[in-house]
Amino acid sequence: MLFFSRSNLLEESCVQAIKGPPALTRTMQTKRNTTLTWQSFGIALVLLLSKNTLAVSPVRAYLTENRLEDAVGACRQVEVLGTSDVDSVLACAWVYYRTDRIAAAEKILERVKRKSNLPEYQLLIALGKMKAKDYGEAKKILDNVTNENRGTATGLSAQELQGENYEMQGQLSTAAFLYKQVIGDDPKRARSQWGLARYHLSQGDTNRAARELETVALLWPKHVASRFDLAVLAISQDNLKDGAKWLMDCYRLNRADPGVLEQMGILFEKKGQISEAVRYWQKTLDLKKDSPIAKEKMAHYAIQVIDNLMEAGKLAEALVQLKKPEIADQPGMALRRGIVYRTMGQYEKAAVDLRAALVTKPGDPRASRELGVCYVNLKLLSQAANSFRKAVQGDPDNAINHAWLAWVYESQRDWTQARQEWQRTIEVATDPVALQRASRRLASVEKQLGDGKGSRKRKGMDMGVAGEKPESEDEE
Repeated sequence: MLFFSRSNLLEESCVQAIKGPPALTRTMQTKRNTTLTWQSFGIALVLLLSKNTLAVSPVRAYLTENRLEDAVGACRQVEVLGTSDVDSVLACAWVYYRTDRIAAAEKILERVKRKSNLPEYQLLIALGKMKAKDYGEAKKILDNVTNENRGTATGLSAQELQGENYEMQGQLSTAAFLYKQVIGDDPKRARSQWGLARYHLSQGDTNRAARELETVALLWPKHVASRFDLAVLAISQDNLKDGAKWLMDCYRLNRADPGVLEQMGILFEKKGQISEAVRYWQKTLDLKKDSPIAKEKMAHYAIQVIDNLMEAGKLAEALVQLKKPEIADQPGMALRRGIVYRTMGQYEKAAVDLRAALVTKPGDPRASRELGVCYVNLKLLSQAANSFRKAVQGDPDNAINHAWLAWVYESQRDWTQARQEWQRTIEVATDPVALQRASRRLASVEKQLGDGKGSRKRKGMDMGVAGEKPESEDEE
């Protein structure tokens, strides 16, 4: 039951109406009887809504705890049932204004327009003016209500709303002054506590802000925003224990809040649990694709995650990450995709990504060399030679660049150029294995030049070209 009544008889009627007549569960009744049964159900609910109650109505209870989205559901029932109960209608008008459902608020207020002289009705009209940015008219209304209701809860509500009116205009000090006055008269005014907390945050006074926020969290047990701010404050001060506590409160209340998920990622980042952090940032982007922090963090840590997968030889998993929309177009990702495809032997796909990488970063020696390797395996030696020459120009002290270019020259029977590149390889090589291989190839090339047999095709050449290929992986 959503509403309570003093009348036991009324309550019993409603329960009976919900259950339906016993005979209805046993056999089909006549259309007339069925219609009467549902009529009694509707009448009972309307009576429940219209009777004065001993308990606070659910909408008022939700308002007290600032559970506005829960209250919206109850207000929809009020609308459907068509009740003109003044208290329920006014409560729903607050809910609709507070959730920026302006048209719904104005529409439901029309039902009780005859009560426009009520102070609460006037407060709602003032809030409507504030939402319409008619702050001057709102101030006039609120001043009148305050003057006519000094020393009462209504007067405090008007003063509190006036604080919001000033805050919406950017007059934060005046707003804070009014919030303090309201709290002085009634410390349980959570909305004023919340407003004062916002003021302290804007001034960088985190200690006072934290005190106000803790009071708000106590008075509003399901308020996500105050807990979120407490979590952010704690995490910024490296108080990870309290940060985790407040974030878990937020997460329990709303598992689909992008801001909460984003901060969960930051919390795990500070704890050094990067895989967990990435998981929450991914959830954030699933809900809010333009989240700047999550995008930045994913781009940063995606590189680390992907590079670890590539280093471990988990190429398929790395490729899944590299194809994600939020990562695919980030700087450096086309190059990594190209390397993964090349390592997997998918040279045409690799070439597409590597050419794209060179468009965004022309002359990149790594991309040029990787593209050259693809061309070699696609038997496009002229293109391969061009790519390796660009790699050498971009990084002349990298032995692997010279080794690949020397290898292509050998394949093209250009022994003079091959000798020059193998000599250069030996000059800059630091790896003993690479140095030994280059020395062996240089001796072979010099033999070709000494014998004058530069055009002879030698036995055992890979793909009909020069001998053993250089290593594909960068040793940097």
